Amino acid sequence: MCKIKHIKIDEHMNKESFPLKVLHTADIQIEVRNQHQRADEYRFILEHLYQELKTHQSNLYFIVGDIFETCRPNDIEREIFIEHLKKVVQLPELNEIVITYGNHDVDQRQEFNYFLNGGEKTPAPNSLDTIVAANAYSSLVYYNWSQKTKHSGILDEHYNPLDNNLPHIDNTPCKITFYHDPIYGCTSFDGKTLPSNEKLSRLDIFKTRTIFAGDIHQPQMINDKDKIFIYPGSPVSRNYGEGDYYENGRLIQEGAVNHTFSMCLLNEDGTIVNQEWKQVPQYRTYATFTITNDVVPSDVDKLNWNIEHPGTNETFVKVKLPSASESWLMSQQHIIDLLKESNQELVLNISFVYGKGIVTD
Repeated sequence: MCKIKHIKIDEHMNKESFPLKVLHTADIQIEVRNQHQRADEYRFILEHLYQELKTHQSNLYFIVGDIFETCRPNDIEREIFIEHLKKVVQLPELNEIVITYGNHDVDQRQEFNYFLNGGEKTPAPNSLDTIVAANAYSSLVYYNWSQKTKHSGILDEHYNPLDNNLPHIDNTPCKITFYHDPIYGCTSFDGKTLPSNEKLSRLDIFKTRTIFAGDIHQPQMINDKDKIFIYPGSPVSRNYGEGDYYENGRLIQEGAVNHTFSMCLLNEDGTIVNQEWKQVPQYRTYATFTITNDVVPSDVDKLNWNIEHPGTNETFVKVKLPSASESWLMSQQHIIDLLKESNQELVLNISFVYGKGIVTD
């Protein structure tokens, strides 16, 4: 999913206003179901992004897809995002907010069928259409573009939202691309390569020098000749797969610290400088402690049970034990005590996996 964008400059800005300060995020995936248990968490994350925009006096705010977990957000999910929009549009230095939809924001089956039928049927419903229509701020730019790239692998649909009514910037070379999908060679939190379209294996298929992307929840940058492709990371931990993994007490995957957004300076020629990922403090983190077959229950005292990256509010802990034998079942309370003793200041939500069963503290 791809669009080229010319940067819009308002009447108070000119070419001397470059470089522009950019905050780039994606994959917030607001999901507040089951008695609204995550509402505070998403408000916490969005408030942090707001404070970063304010502190750094950002000029451009890019949200590149997957604002919601589903294409049919409920009332509280919409409310959380609208609250965020109403705050950020008041920031005096923020010239433009650009949002695009991603695969979670649209009914993908209907979208795919739309293109299979040559675009002759009604396009798929989109979770953002009505929200943007009801909150038509002058600084808000919304791209309701398709997943044609995902289905065809062809980057042939581009357009320029530059405000050409401003003659002093008609010829600005500042053009960028927004893209929401896996690029060939991108990796997940465990370091494994994710499935993607092999046609998208080189950046020279993109028409601009800088590509601001979404979809992959881990921060990544790909350089190819004079082009830069950036995934900002997701600002919020979704589940255990995006958390920390310990094997026999040794930390082998640091997921909690990889929830980030990207900041950079955008030059007049569409290149960027001073790019950095900034870690987002997590309201809730996830930690998985795996005990392998070569450890016996009497040895659990020798293992490290300290949680390196706790959440600011709570930490979900899953302990994966080798079997559901009586000796391991009897070790459950002792392991709970070890976790609580090693993390006395933390609020822990502990569960155990024994074979196919789950027992919760």
